[in-house]
Amino acid sequence: MASKHLPTRQMPTRQLHLGPSMTGVLKIVDLPWAHNSENTRYESPFDILPDELLLAIVEFATSRNRHLYSDCCFGCPNGRTALALTKVCRRLNRLATPLLYSHMNHYLPPADGCESLRRSWSHHRQDCKHLRIDIENPGILTKADWLVLNDYFRGYSRVRCLIIKGRFDISIDETWQLVSDILTHMPTLEHLTIKKDYSSPPFPGSMLSSLMKHDTVSRLQALSLWNIRNAGSTETIENRDNMAALRDLRMYGFEKDGGAMERLIRWPKRLRSFTLGHSFYDDDQDYMDLTMLGSWLSVHIETLEEIDIGPLSPSGKGNIFDLTQYRELKSLGLSRYLFSDDLESCESDANLILAPGLEEFYWYFALSNGFFREPWNAFGEREERWLQKLVDVAVSKSSPLKRICVIFKPDQGYATETWPWDHLVRLKEYCRQFGITLHYSRPPFDRGEWMKVVSANPSANPRANDGRDIREYFTRLNLDHP
Repeated sequence: MASKHLPTRQMPTRQLHLGPSMTGVLKIVDLPWAHNSENTRYESPFDILPDELLLAIVEFATSRNRHLYSDCCFGCPNGRTALALTKVCRRLNRLATPLLYSHMNHYLPPADGCESLRRSWSHHRQDCKHLRIDIENPGILTKADWLVLNDYFRGYSRVRCLIIKGRFDISIDETWQLVSDILTHMPTLEHLTIKKDYSSPPFPGSMLSSLMKHDTVSRLQALSLWNIRNAGSTETIENRDNMAALRDLRMYGFEKDGGAMERLIRWPKRLRSFTLGHSFYDDDQDYMDLTMLGSWLSVHIETLEEIDIGPLSPSGKGNIFDLTQYRELKSLGLSRYLFSDDLESCESDANLILAPGLEEFYWYFALSNGFFREPWNAFGEREERWLQKLVDVAVSKSSPLKRICVIFKPDQGYATETWPWDHLVRLKEYCRQFGITLHYSRPPFDRGEWMKVVSANPSANPRANDGRDIREYFTRLNLDHP
């Protein structure tokens, strides 16, 4: 009788990996293995990780800024690393492939026509988290092009961060209709930036009001607006329960706003971070000082944690409002040109700006949003004395202030007989004894090079500019020739 041979169960090939040992060093160990009714297989620790945790690891591995790997606004993932991970295994391929398309840029009109968008990118629109649209020349778009663009951008339904940049000088109605339609089909949008070139004509008067009434915009966490001119008149806020969910509001280059800035500031329910980067050139039409701004910000006195304010009206300098009431304030940035020229009120200034929870203070010396570079003698003995008094008051109040940053970047071509960084070096040593760190911008060239410049040019004398009014640096730009 022929015997029947039962099939022999094939044991899987032995798999090894590096693991811990009793001595605390790595050694080669067997992978754990699991049984089931059908077969026996080795189970890798990699296999038991849930997708959510593995995705976080993949994002961290591909991030250029490791501490910000989950933030869509700070840099795109490292494409080479993401591509390498897609080749490891099917599971990593599935998780890493979307990162290759997480940041997309589109220029309108496209060089090869609007229809090319559908052929090239349609299959990856759902993977995009950060979308930038540059509207360069909307005037050459046909009616059919606008329809194609409208239909195409509806597919970006998972975008969290949207940046719209352009001249906006032609086809205003079609452009803003496209923007409105794009926003309507982005239910997960958290951050919106609208950046208009400074040389472009003003927006339509109703643009800001329409934007604030948009359902998607009212659910945003962060909003940045650049170069908003003639934004329209102030409208009454009827019900704060229907206000925006904004936590971060940034405004740059507002001009002749007709109350739009006040309305925007009062719009959110609980504002956490506020930035205003602007110089108000015309005091008659655009006058703004810190006391006015403080009255508007006071509606968020219980929630504001970060405040950054650039230069305001030249004639409004020295009107510092009381920031000690902002008990949640952790970070404060103020322009040097918000204070009096002589800085004689340094002690009272310090008592007004040292909020009870303030940990960081930034002092900005840039003029007019960076259009002009600050002169070399902008930081000198007066500024050193003012910061030293700020430290003294902070120490006397047992303030939590731990970090001071001086943003001082003068033009390389301007030299004086005083090396400004001597003041900063002394300040750094003075702060150190109280446990406060002072950070400042590096000089454009070293001290030795500066001494050569001064020796070759004896006329470089800071006293020549002592009587100069700082308002001269705020000369209005020719808008036709930026």
